[in-house]
Amino acid sequence: MQLSKSTPHLNVMIIGKTGVGKSTLVNRLLCMQHAPTGLGKAVTQEITKYRSKDGFLTMYDTMGLELDKNARKKSIKEITDALSYFAAHKDTSLRINCILFCINPNLHRLENEEIKLIKAFTNKKNPYYTPVIIALTKAYDTKKVKEMFEYIQSLNMETPDIVPVLAEDYYFDEHHIMQSYGIDLLFNTMLQYSVGNLAHANIEYKRQKSHKITAGAAASSAAAAAVPIPLADAALLIPIQIAMISAITSTYQIRLSKSIMMSMVTSTLGASGATLAGRAITGSLAKLLPGIGTVAGTAINAATAAALTTALGEAYILLMDMTAKGELSENDLGSRKGKKLLADNFKEKMKNKPKLD
Repeated sequence: MQLSKSTPHLNVMIIGKTGVGKSTLVNRLLCMQHAPTGLGKAVTQEITKYRSKDGFLTMYDTMGLELDKNARKKSIKEITDALSYFAAHKDTSLRINCILFCINPNLHRLENEEIKLIKAFTNKKNPYYTPVIIALTKAYDTKKVKEMFEYIQSLNMETPDIVPVLAEDYYFDEHHIMQSYGIDLLFNTMLQYSVGNLAHANIEYKRQKSHKITAGAAASSAAAAAVPIPLADAALLIPIQIAMISAITSTYQIRLSKSIMMSMVTSTLGASGATLAGRAITGSLAKLLPGIGTVAGTAINAATAAALTTALGEAYILLMDMTAKGELSENDLGSRKGKKLLADNFKEKMKNKPKLD
């Protein structure tokens, strides 16, 4: 299928170290078994192009950013050369719309080389400037995901989206399994960089899409809390909830900074500052969760985590609807007015939630 300039499309380049799960993500995002996968070895020897059956999504899988200095230098040159080539091409439909930069939070912190590379991609002065979405892959350890999420945020890079994702079920042992999550959320986050009319002008379409995003995030939260987490550690759910809010915002084609979205979430759940402190929200959440003492003592189980995330998502959708209808301006969203509306909607949703076991 040959794309024209006006054909709706999304071109994504996926980057990361060997073993972070790039090829597995390509397969899941394209809903087909295309890219070869391996166990810790480099399986992509050059930039390889894959396209979905409907022609909408094209993904460019790259060589791993190896530890070997010369191999890493070769990979980076090949990537930047390709980005520059597509950016300069007269056919704008070939341009890479965004980069999916994969990091496995279980193996390493973000290295200086990776930070420099992300900053180079998001520097508009570079000929290979491209927006970056950071995917926290193999996100089965929620504590490490939270730590990496907060560390990346502290770097103040131009990366509007950080999405935790577990592309395949993770087996802790034969009796304990964490189900995969985050693929739908990641795909919807990528959609904000797509080109062409995707029927997002219809508010009802946006609302239905956002409900699905919320359901996916609720499932992700439930998976993260499959083993009950202390109420004071409810902040472990924040990366999932922020990714949900970001994806809903993108669906409504509204541009909000990550800091504003973070502020809206933290103020709604009862915390202050740029990140949620578990102890700060304990009292606020306990008031919203009658019978919390019966939920594994002072713990949040899967049902409770899903309920919190669902209430937040549905409350936020109401604000997006108001904005789409012109009843609320984009400037109002991050203001005291917008935060109060979100908090009030959230409390109302929590009152009407199903009874938690």
